[in-house]
Amino acid sequence: MPDVSALQERCNVLEQQLTKVTMERDTVKSLFDQLASAVQIPLADPSNLAGLPFYLEKPNEKPPTRNSHPSVRFWRQQDYEEWLDTPEALISSNGKYSFLEDEDGKSLPADTLKAIRKAIRAGWTELVNRNMAPKTWGKASASARQIFHRILQRDFPLFKLAENGWKLEYLCTKTYSAWSKHHLDDNGHWKKVIKDEDGADSDSDS
Repeated sequence: MPDVSALQERCNVLEQQLTKVTMERDTVKSLFDQLASAVQIPLADPSNLAGLPFYLEKPNEKPPTRNSHPSVRFWRQQDYEEWLDTPEALISSNGKYSFLEDEDGKSLPADTLKAIRKAIRAGWTELVNRNMAPKTWGKASASARQIFHRILQRDFPLFKLAENGWKLEYLCTKTYSAWSKHHLDDNGHWKKVIKDEDGADSDSDS
């Protein structure tokens, strides 16, 4: 026959361990809830972090407008397209990136343009890793666009200085297909080639 006293002692030990684990869990959950409240994360279960975004937006941040940034020249795509017909456009040194500008309406330096190109490729890489990369940018889902825009706007707020995010959309429309054709197969997965950490082999758009 089993030793009843030994079983009872074992049950007491397990009960004590369960109580300890429960207290530790409650402590962790309390700390997590405080953190979630501080950064406004809509997630209440610390054991389920799969949906936690890798970027966080500033809470209650007001988006820029044409009135708040009157120096921005190309707030609408139409503004830029009309400018292309002017003599100034013919002598612009920024070429296909002439629509990109800072909050004072000034053209971006070469180093910033290079950083933007790298960040864009990194954003596309993120979509590939999430199985959200489209074959062409026109076929990108709303979720893919939202993720991509937030990544780029986080690092380069100047992309917020545009009606409906047209500058980033315009840039992707012009450059994504070449990059995708070079790096991805027809299913939006990486081709069997060695790629660098941002999904590109060089600083070119492809």
